[in-house]
Amino acid sequence: MVILRSGAIAKEVEPSGRVKIAAAPDSGRANEPWQWRLTIGDSPSSESNLNGQNLTISNPGSEGEKILELMCEKNLVTGAMRLETLSSQRDFERADGDLIVIYMHTGELAFDQHRLGPGDAAIISGSEHRTVRAEPVADQVDFVLVRLGSATETGLVWIP
Repeated sequence: MVILRSGAIAKEVEPSGRVKIAAAPDSGRANEPWQWRLTIGDSPSSESNLNGQNLTISNPGSEGEKILELMCEKNLVTGAMRLETLSSQRDFERADGDLIVIYMHTGELAFDQHRLGPGDAAIISGSEHRTVRAEPVADQVDFVLVRLGSATETGLVWIP
């Protein structure tokens, strides 16, 4: 399953002032254990030194920088993120039970029959192996690739 989150729609702003891109659980449903959260903001949260990763990216169209933060419940979820540049077609492969988040930074990306622009996110989830093809619309794109896996070998389930 591929789920898109447009950068143009209103986002949930956390009490810290950081904007939520995606999380599990993604809503306030009761009885769901907290697993992970991906946010962006001007500064890291106070929790980031506990079990988080930060990635500083330039703020497109203006001066300054934004900090992308991935927080994981280390007993349940493993996570890694990195900034990538893509100038030609690429296949993204997601293993069974893993989850991939692509957060667009600059440029436009043709992705699984959709177009992603700056601030957009795509979440690839599900229990079966999945390959999704992506290609820059113009010269090149910059995006943050986030890979999440289960620390307990049970697979990740993400329901928006």
